[in-house]
Amino acid sequence: MDALPEPYRRTAKAYQRYLLQSAGYVDGDTLVTMFSDFADLWERAVADQTPVRGVVGEDPAGFADEFAAAYTGRQWLDKERERLSAVVAEAEREQSR
Repeated sequence: MDALPEPYRRTAKAYQRYLLQSAGYVDGDTLVTMFSDFADLWERAVADQTPVRGVVGEDPAGFADEFAAAYTGRQWLDKERERLSAVVAEAEREQSR
């Protein structure tokens, strides 16, 4: 993405940061695939001279969230969900004794 012309580079890097923070994937293969596809998207936008807004639409965060949702992989939140479920299950066992 460093080779993209402005303003695509700046925008793509902002999305990269957002996706790293919000997508929460801990699976390296998923991250590599997602960011490779993401770079391809921006390279195509440059080649087609698609305006930035034409790529991301009217809801920039919504675009990023939908982009990330297209990928499957283990997320950090999965581990937290498992922990929460384990605590509730343990509490239930304790109460049924």
